[in-house]
Amino acid sequence: MKNTTVRNKVAKGRRLETLAAASLTADGWSVERKPWSKWASKDFWGCWDILALRYPILKMIQVKTNSCPKSVRDKLAAFKVPAGAQKEIWIYKTKKREWKVVKV
Repeated sequence: MKNTTVRNKVAKGRRLETLAAASLTADGWSVERKPWSKWASKDFWGCWDILALRYPILKMIQVKTNSCPKSVRDKLAAFKVPAGAQKEIWIYKTKKREWKVVKV
């Protein structure tokens, strides 16, 4: 049962990342996601699910469902980014079926 739960969480996360990437692409952003691999890190630098570029702005995005733990917010806040880059957490509210975007 536990393996099924883990697989379902991973699949849900990938679906939400795809939904977020599609939203960004529709808004004119160039989007990059890490290819899924069983053996490699699933995030850019262990923090970011999506990188989106619309010159001169780079968005580094972490995708979450319903909430984001303080430990994750603290890790993302401590991550150093270049000038012109934005750090965001996209939280998908499942009951409302909408995104809440939090700037980090």
